[in-house]
Amino acid sequence: MVCIAETTVADPTRLISEPVVLTRPLYGWENVHGTINNEGPYPLLTDETVYITYSGGDSRGYTYSIGMLSIPRGGDYLDASAWSKAITPVLNYRSVEGLCGAGHNSLFTDYDGNTWICYHAVASPVGHDVVSSAMHRVHFGRDGIPVFNLSPARDLREELTDVRLEVVVP
Repeated sequence: MVCIAETTVADPTRLISEPVVLTRPLYGWENVHGTINNEGPYPLLTDETVYITYSGGDSRGYTYSIGMLSIPRGGDYLDASAWSKAITPVLNYRSVEGLCGAGHNSLFTDYDGNTWICYHAVASPVGHDVVSSAMHRVHFGRDGIPVFNLSPARDLREELTDVRLEVVVP
């Protein structure tokens, strides 16, 4: 389960509130092969929203996936009902070709302001491949929600980032 509690800046290792469960494994993709887990939370903050990504499913195989919680900035973070939970994983074995079992992610911003996700994955849904690291850019939809499943081939090419349009009205 993923929990949250209040701490202080002076002593961030001591809880000053009771822990609140934000997510427990309720969906089928979080309960694969009896693993029943939500683990490895990681925050992503935007101007409007606080997101928490987490891993769920079978960490030993290709069905390991990344889920997401969200709450508006300034919301009551200790109120579990104020959080929204995506019902499907934001990154799974069908998301990026050649990468299966995405899990235990971290998010960071590069010097150019791009958000990146780094996670472990395997190359094949069969057998027990060696787990390795994967990384790619995170995009944001028009609604501001992060999009995690863009493969490098689907990523926006730099030469297409500046689009100009001229409209001529007769």
